[in-house]
Amino acid sequence: MSWYRAVALDLDGTLTAGGWPAETLLRQIDRVRSDGLRVLLVTGRILSQLDVEFPGLADHFDVVVAENGCVLRTTAGSRTLAEPVDDTLLQRLHAAGLLVRRGEVLLDTYAGSDHVVLDAVESLGLDVQLVRNRNALMLLPAGVTKGTGLREALAELGISPHNTIAVGDAENDHAMLAVAGLGVAVANAVESLRRRADLVLDAPDGTGVLGLLQGPVLGGERRVSSPRHRLVLGHTPDGRPVTVPSSRTCVLVTGGTESGKSDVTGLLVEQLVAQAYAVLVVDPEGDHLTLGSLRTVSAFTGPSLPGPTAVATSASAGDGTVLLDLSHLPAEARATYLDELWPALAVARAATSRPHWLVLEEAHDVRLPLTGPEIGAAFDGGLCLVSYRAEDIEPALLERVEWEVSLSEGGSREALLIPPAGERVPFRAGARSTPHVRHWHKYLDAELSDDLVFTFRTGDGAVQARATNLRDFVAALETASAEVVQFHAGRGDFSRWLAGVYRDHVLASLVATAEHDLVAHGDPARTQRLLVELVGGRYRSAGQVEPVGTPLA
Repeated sequence: MSWYRAVALDLDGTLTAGGWPAETLLRQIDRVRSDGLRVLLVTGRILSQLDVEFPGLADHFDVVVAENGCVLRTTAGSRTLAEPVDDTLLQRLHAAGLLVRRGEVLLDTYAGSDHVVLDAVESLGLDVQLVRNRNALMLLPAGVTKGTGLREALAELGISPHNTIAVGDAENDHAMLAVAGLGVAVANAVESLRRRADLVLDAPDGTGVLGLLQGPVLGGERRVSSPRHRLVLGHTPDGRPVTVPSSRTCVLVTGGTESGKSDVTGLLVEQLVAQAYAVLVVDPEGDHLTLGSLRTVSAFTGPSLPGPTAVATSASAGDGTVLLDLSHLPAEARATYLDELWPALAVARAATSRPHWLVLEEAHDVRLPLTGPEIGAAFDGGLCLVSYRAEDIEPALLERVEWEVSLSEGGSREALLIPPAGERVPFRAGARSTPHVRHWHKYLDAELSDDLVFTFRTGDGAVQARATNLRDFVAALETASAEVVQFHAGRGDFSRWLAGVYRDHVLASLVATAEHDLVAHGDPARTQRLLVELVGGRYRSAGQVEPVGTPLA
């Protein structure tokens, strides 16, 4: 799988130190475009000026972003991305004796006149920003940058910024490099850009760009992880953040039952969503359905799921997250569904490099009906394997693991990060923002054996109701008499049952507090309301989460 789908290149000082770019460089640009890479020219120049001074140069690029992000030219034509800077400013600067060029949107003058320009902008009360480009000074609408222009261009092409390299040399390239998954500075770049870049090339301007287009970074043989894109797992005892890369790596989250694996996995997914990565979460047990409350997450659940091809297509179509809850399917139907998903995912990822991440809960149950190349296409890129039986994960998946997160028993949130190289790092896992509801579907509806059911009784032993699962338990709790609530809460039966049968010690602790409330207030009705709210809020409400997003064909 080719991770990078686009390269955005500045012109002056990046492609050329003056005059036309070298023919060898232009031929290489044409060559990588013929291989499927999209190449964008992102420049501060005015389009008309570009066409006059470099006639035909734009033909070597799929898209041109001109005027520092203000103008976009595609095969369909050109359009402005902002309102033009007010002509009153142009008139004021001309009156001050400055040489100013007018673009479709921006004004362009010399950097040494910045004090005159700033005085004019302030006196006219305009919302205009001043951006330096070495010896040039551009006057732009506020908020418009090479970065905003690049985002718009990539959206036109259907390419994620995470799959983009941006290369520049000057002050106005900061925003462009910040948008791209990999920000690159040529060797002759200004010092501030070289400090902020993820990668600094060994050679200047066009020579450096040529080496990049021919070299191992673009080809995939050398992986450069941006320090700007990290996932925070938690913090060390002395407060230092513990992180893993946000892309192109494999993380194994392991630990025993109740150690907090799904909680940590949810924390990672929340951060991937916040960073606009495309994610596919395969959730066999219904652990992550509450992530569907996040704005860009489409959750699909229930016995009638979209087909595997439709799921793979949806997960690769944008930078949103698809959550696939398989908890309603019987075990064999679930395995068959996944057998059909992996080839479809291989096709989608090979074509788009998305979804950027695949998160596999219960990874030890995954079987791989794929050949070697298909396995690579389906599982290259970001991969998160979650399992309490790591030794049983398919070797073809396990050999991809670079980072291991090993959680301690008992839900203490204490963990150990085992990196690809170097010392192991003990840390405490961070807190997630969406609630974690443990196996809600299984717990709500799965029938308990006779020795585990909860029997609601009065003080004299008369049976009022029997709960064979959590759904029955909440329903019975809502209609229980004051005598029954008084009897069980006073003895701590509710919290003891939740801890012993469902091993939900967090909820059991909260329920125990509600039971103690009965002793303090002597009000069974109040305690009953608290119990229903606590248990129902943690389990039943999760079961009522509706799928979000557009249904798939």
